[in-house]
Amino acid sequence: MTNLLQQHPGRVQAALNILLESPYFYKTDDEDLFFFLRRHQREFADFFKTYFNWDLGLDAKCARLYKPDWFNPRITPGNRDLFNFTKRDECIAFMLLLEFFEDLQERESASVEDA
Repeated sequence: MTNLLQQHPGRVQAALNILLESPYFYKTDDEDLFFFLRRHQREFADFFKTYFNWDLGLDAKCARLYKPDWFNPRITPGNRDLFNFTKRDECIAFMLLLEFFEDLQERESASVEDA
């Protein structure tokens, strides 16, 4: 990963940011960056496995990080089951709900503290 980072620092940083920002990185999100990730899949997979024990899943249309361990003690097993989205559509639906309520909150000029 060191050589790749020296040769393409901007692209490596962009790929890492996308993988960490959202549950899925689709080919249609940024086709050029997705192909860069696919071309250097081994380097990225080794990086995540070595430093975080995460697995990089990558197919022709989508990339995703799988995180087997939980480190936040406040997230109990019961809480984890509430948000056990295993399908892409479930994640998208949840994100749309969050966006809807965030927009509603802004339109009503409310803050989190008002609740």
